[in-house]
Amino acid sequence: MIDSNTNPLFSVVIPTYNRLGLCIESLTSVLEQSFSDYEILIIDDGSTDGTREYFSDYCHPKLTYVFQKNSGVSTARNLGISYSKGQYICYLDSDDIWHKDKLREVKNLILTQPSADILFHDFRKHDLKLEAPYDKTNTDIFPYIFDYFERQGDNDTWIGDKNASFELVMRGYPFYPSVVTIKREVHNQYLWDPGVLKSEDFNLILKLSLRYTFAYLDIDLTTIKIHDSNKSADMLTKDKIILNTMKTIAELYCSDEKKEISKRFLAVRKFYAGLSHIKRRNFLIGAKWIASSLMSRHFYLVKFDNFLKKH
Repeated sequence: MIDSNTNPLFSVVIPTYNRLGLCIESLTSVLEQSFSDYEILIIDDGSTDGTREYFSDYCHPKLTYVFQKNSGVSTARNLGISYSKGQYICYLDSDDIWHKDKLREVKNLILTQPSADILFHDFRKHDLKLEAPYDKTNTDIFPYIFDYFERQGDNDTWIGDKNASFELVMRGYPFYPSVVTIKREVHNQYLWDPGVLKSEDFNLILKLSLRYTFAYLDIDLTTIKIHDSNKSADMLTKDKIILNTMKTIAELYCSDEKKEISKRFLAVRKFYAGLSHIKRRNFLIGAKWIASSLMSRHFYLVKFDNFLKKH
């Protein structure tokens, strides 16, 4: 339910570091929104490229600019939360852009699904080496979301209970911060973990999927930009972090039933990570991970044929 108070409905948190040109484009996509009940918080994580000078002189009634010593994106997002006043926190990475109706559509989703704690929507990527964004959206590539979520009345709105959301995240459906909106009450319980230096979004969303209700809007409302400075230079480390996160959260937070589910997804994701590394000619690591997955009995408990078709 949307409260009628003097605080904005949305707080838009934009963490940035040395991306002045891209950050201006991201900010513009927020300022051009067709829905106006929001505030913007740009959290500068110690930029040295003129970002501080530019935004220190930038005057707009909706914008608050905060500079912090370089401490990482999670600390920046948490600082944005501490300054925010909105009922819902939206994130926009400083190299991504929103469709002009993004906030209006999310507001409508809140009105139809007021019990949902985390809201997200479809998006597409744009490799900046190419002239235009990809033709396929995220859900065109990962349609198995519809195996877990249930349609609510119309073709665009889908709801997943805690079990469905947990399995969706464990399976590997990507949740980019720029497509996620989170109730303030959720952030009163969970913040971003500054100790997680890669895949911090996966870490947070996986924890939230154990406790909260997710709502999905099947509308493309964000463009995720792909460029040299945001491509992971160390995929091996990233894969290890994701797999360790899955294992740790399963052991610390999950019921026995969910632990069994976690072990199945962990075994399968190890298998695919192994294949990925072999393709990148990391033969020893790839073979090790594939062998580890094949030695787990949980690997054989997955409906493998269906998983391969839908993964």
